[in-house]
Parts: sequence; C-alpha cells; structure tokens
Amino acid sequence: MKRTSLLILLSGLLFSTFLFSCKDDTFKPDSKEEAAKFESIEVIKTKPNAATNSLVEFSYDNQNRLIKAGFSEYVYDKNGKVEKVQVYTDKRELYSEYSYLYDQQGRLTEVKLTFLRNPNSMIDLAADKPVVASFTYPSGSKLPSMIITRDFKFSKEFDFGPKGFGAPQKKEYKYDGNNVTEVIITGTDNNPFEDNDRPYYARLFFKKGNKKHFLKGLYDKLGFNPLDYSEVISENQPELQASFQSREPITDIQPNWEQASKFVVAEDQKSRPVEVSVSIYPKDVSIHGTDYLLWSSMYKIKYKD
Repeated sequence: MKRTSLLILLSGLLFSTFLFSCKDDTFKPDSKEEAAKFESIEVIKTKPNAATNSLVEFSYDNQNRLIKAGFSEYVYDKNGKVEKVQVYTDKRELYSEYSYLYDQQGRLTEVKLTFLRNPNSMIDLAADKPVVASFTYPSGSKLPSMIITRDFKFSKEFDFGPKGFGAPQKKEYKYDGNNVTEVIITGTDNNPFEDNDRPYYARLFFKKGNKKHFLKGLYDKLGFNPLDYSEVISENQPELQASFQSREPITDIQPNWEQASKFVVAEDQKSRPVEVSVSIYPKDVSIHGTDYLLWSSMYKIKYKD
C-alpha cells in the first residue's frame, strides 16, 4: 500500500490542472495548431545519492481530448473546460477528486480538494473543500503572475494517510511575451513526513531557445500543463537556465549565462523532441544550506504516431 499511496499522491500533485486561453473576452484553448499526441512521457530526476522516476501514459477520447495522464482522469464540462480531475488507484478505486473554479474570463482561479480516500478515518481533509491551488492574473492576461499551491503532510506511518497540509509554496512569474523569463519561488523544504520545515527562496532565470517547447501544443489545446499545474509552459523551449537559492530572500542578482545550465534536446526523424534534459550543477547555483534545486531532469517522450 505504501508504494501505491505514494504513486497516487504524486499523481494527484503532478496532474492536477489549470485552464486558460481566449476567444473574444473569454479564454478558451488555442486550436490554431494540432497538438502532438503523446503515448507516454518518462520523467527522470537525479541528484547526488538520489533519483526519482515516473512514467506518465496518456489516453485520448474520440474528440482527441486528453482524458487520462498517469493515474489522473479529466472530466470536461459542456464548454470543453476541465471541471474535475479524478485520481484513481491501480485497482480503479477513486483516491481523490479536485474541482476547478474560473473567473468570468474563463481563467482558473482555484483548485479545490473535494474528495480524499483516507485510511485515517478520523481525518477528512476534503470535508471543507480546501483550496489546494490559487492563480492570480494581471488584468487582461491569460498567463498567471502568481500560483500558490499546498501539498499533503503525512504521519511517519505512511499508511495512515495524509494528516494535513504543509506550508504554501508561491511561484511568481515574469514574462517576455509568451515566454517565461524568471520564476521567484518562496516556500519551505516541505518534507511530507516532517513538521518543522525550513524556509527556502529561489530565483530561476530562463533564456529562450529558437524551437517550440515540446509541451506547448498540448498546453495550448488544454490550457494547462499536464505534468505540473504550477509550471507555466513557455512558447519556446528554454535554451539556458540559471538557478539561485538561499535560506534568506534573494535580491539584486542577475544570471551569468556563461555558467548557466543548458537544455539538451534530441529529436526523431520527424524533428520531434524525444529527449529533453537539463543538468543543474553546483557551480550554477548559489547554495546556502539546501540542495533543493540540484535535481537534473530528463524527459523521454513517445508519440502516438
């Protein structure tokens, strides 16, 4: 049960979703370009003495809409927006459910936990339908300027299920057009099994490349990032990333692009990305007591056709 519970938790955190785009004054998905249909995306993250690996398999309906990613299944309303995300166990038991609330422009403003199958019957974290993510937008923009999320906290006996929520994590986004140039992160270590999390602060800088981001087509079609709803997908695949972190707020710092981490993209015969990786090395990061950002990432991508 421990392994299943952990997979379900990660699925719920990674594949909760948000929606925004436009037609007239209401944001709706962009259908100018047909999105690539993924069969699977394998996400591999490594750092010294640690590694994580997750395989996300995708399913679509007869309208070519994404209806499943990993353990999460998407339910659409009559307007074609995601109104509900349901997370199932590998035995097809409903584990958790999330609802989505939008403003008058069709932009997601809140994600609420509406159901949680918790072995600890004394705790019902979904009873009050708590907000687990909120989104703030500049006037007239479809791109969020700030996303705040909350993750589960567990007792050390993992099988007892979640016991509450950790401290919120805040991501503030800056843009050049439709490309993310900087992310300012304020949060804590958020160890799911520890109560006394230490604060951390991070700033990520991105330099855009000349190719489209491999998730951009799906992001435009759905209006959300299916791998992480707190991450905004840029129009262009970043070429470079400079990362800084500290136990204290970070101010007055600029990236040194000569020492930045480089994204490496391998393509198939159809010029589609099949591997995207970025390695974060200590020389790229200002570290003061934490290695939170020292994860190197690789995405292995398979397509339906």
